[in-house]
Amino acid sequence: MIPKSQLTTKDDRRRTKTMSKDDFDSIMDKAKASGSKAAIAFELAARFGLRPAEAARIKAGDIHLEHSGKRGFGQISFTEMGRTRNIAIMTDDDRDFAQDVTEGKNPEDLLVGIKPEAIDKRLNRAMQSLYIRDKYPNVGMHSIRRLYAQKCWDEYRNEGYSVKETIVLVNKQLGLGDTRNRQLLSCYVDNMW
Repeated sequence: MIPKSQLTTKDDRRRTKTMSKDDFDSIMDKAKASGSKAAIAFELAARFGLRPAEAARIKAGDIHLEHSGKRGFGQISFTEMGRTRNIAIMTDDDRDFAQDVTEGKNPEDLLVGIKPEAIDKRLNRAMQSLYIRDKYPNVGMHSIRRLYAQKCWDEYRNEGYSVKETIVLVNKQLGLGDTRNRQLLSCYVDNMW
């Protein structure tokens, strides 16, 4: 069962909208043009499924390109609330991004350097200036995280993994429990083919 929310008591889930790739690209163009540090956080969410708090805390030393990871491109490992989360870097392009963002940094250097609230605020401002804020009510970075979840799903399914295997793999990538079933994962993945 999907846990009941304290905020939405009438079974209407709040964060259900997946950001389109076109809208994400527009936001990235805007963020990069303004020189915002939040652009890195947006990329981290789209490429690795990070939450705003995770993007704000991730350090250069959390990215391990020397490890092959599950996909052969490296992995991201960090501890959150006492649990270690390992994220397989999915593509060569994602690996290149990870290498660029960590280049010249010490292991303890933050990659973004702004607070989670500031990341969300900058995303909201970008969406408002692009007149797309109304398309994503009650969501911000979570809609980008959902975009990542769908990308993971499609990658694994295209590689021949079964639906059951893909559910486990995507749950791991998102840092969710291994026992989250199809119904629960559907909160993240719209098209579970």
